[in-house]
Amino acid sequence: MTLAAHLRSIGLEQAPSRWGADPAFWWRGREIVHTHGDLIEIRLTRKGIRELEDDRAMLRARTSDWVMVAANHEDLILDLAERAKALNTNDAPT
Repeated sequence: MTLAAHLRSIGLEQAPSRWGADPAFWWRGREIVHTHGDLIEIRLTRKGIRELEDDRAMLRARTSDWVMVAANHEDLILDLAERAKALNTNDAPT
């Protein structure tokens, strides 16, 4: 199964990205995963980033809600996408 198929299987909707031509995945109207070639960006939120303890996830800017993961770390991408769903829900605690 492709990464895109795995992301769809966890309930994400594939649609065009707001920030580029590569595919994006949305949860409840919010873009939470998108690709940039061999990098996958995941909107983990600042709260999720503070709790992150995996060196395979690279931070963007200090004020960003996004982390970057190499596309070959599919297990981590799927785990973080699940966490991003919970953290990007309107009723998620901050």
